Amino acid sequence: AAAFVQTDSLLKLQDELGKARLVFTTETGTAHIACALDCRMVALLGGGNFGLFAPWSNSTRQQWVHNRTPCYHCNWYCNQDEVYCLTSIQKERIFSAIDAVLGVP
Repeated sequence: AAAFVQTDSLLKLQDELGKARLVFTTETGTAHIACALDCRMVALLGGGNFGLFAPWSNSTRQQWVHNRTPCYHCNWYCNQDEVYCLTSIQKERIFSAIDAVLGVP
């Protein structure tokens, strides 16, 4: 079962991430902590500053899912009708990443 966990400190976030079977996030701060802890993690990554801070991982237990669009590296000044670098990620790729991460011992 999925759970959304809200914490009020980084230490509590660290504890919750360590207990999670899978961390699924679109927030890179959470993703970085999950990677540092070598948690099973799938993160959706947009193109605003792709490559500057992410993607990175400690093992195959982390997967960053992204979809390169013509407007990549926009520095989050999106001039599109929607944030296509995120909204155009196919759900099959997300589910495939989740399956891959959960399959790693």
